[in-house]
Amino acid sequence: MTCAIVTGASSGIGAATALALAAREISVVATARRPERLRSHDRFEETTDRLDLIPADMTKPDDIEAVFAHAEDAHGGVRHVAHSVGFEYRVGWYRDATADEIAGAVAALFTSPALVLNRAIQSMRASGGTIGLVSSGAANRPTPGRALYSSAKIAMLRLVQSVAAECESEGGNTGVFAILPGRVDTPGQRRLMAAAQDADRAFRLERFKSDDDVFPAEAVGEAFADLFLRPADELNGLVLRYQPDGWTTEP
Repeated sequence: MTCAIVTGASSGIGAATALALAAREISVVATARRPERLRSHDRFEETTDRLDLIPADMTKPDDIEAVFAHAEDAHGGVRHVAHSVGFEYRVGWYRDATADEIAGAVAALFTSPALVLNRAIQSMRASGGTIGLVSSGAANRPTPGRALYSSAKIAMLRLVQSVAAECESEGGNTGVFAILPGRVDTPGQRRLMAAAQDADRAFRLERFKSDDDVFPAEAVGEAFADLFLRPADELNGLVLRYQPDGWTTEP
């Protein structure tokens, strides 16, 4: 059975993607700091025999190594990786950011995907596979109040595109891509909506006060899971924006 690693699988896009992949007869190593929260999802019982829940902090190299080593030893290798680690950032002026906030944002939003991508490519070097990272439309919109978030997300996109070029030069059996899921009903989106109610108008968060254009996490997870059914060379280097009627390719 094909094995996938899904990070950030306790809620939101990560949980939805883990459940969707398992429903497609793929063995999933689902990891998060609190993976037991995945058991509370309505669909968990349908796919529990294909979900291997592993507690891990995917900002820590030792935890990342343990997750990949487990997948390789227990499931015979890793074919897919869906990286969806989130971060609880504060909306506010960058000048007021603390050293801990800066380090935490970089660790979760750039160092973690960089480490996971590095280990995934090592794991897939012989057999190939697909690696999808969750970025954000904020990567392309310099935004007051969310400087750390948007800058880390654009750095992730450049990493994906650079590593994809390396994969292509080595033969194309591994595909690295990123998705821009839009506004999705996740704990992070709900926190942003709450912050938007009273935020300084200079932060331009008016559109986040409403949930009119928020997508269900389940729909995004299903669409994300479907991407892993495509050939690796078709996905390599793509940045894909989610829409309910399908993915669009960003330039």
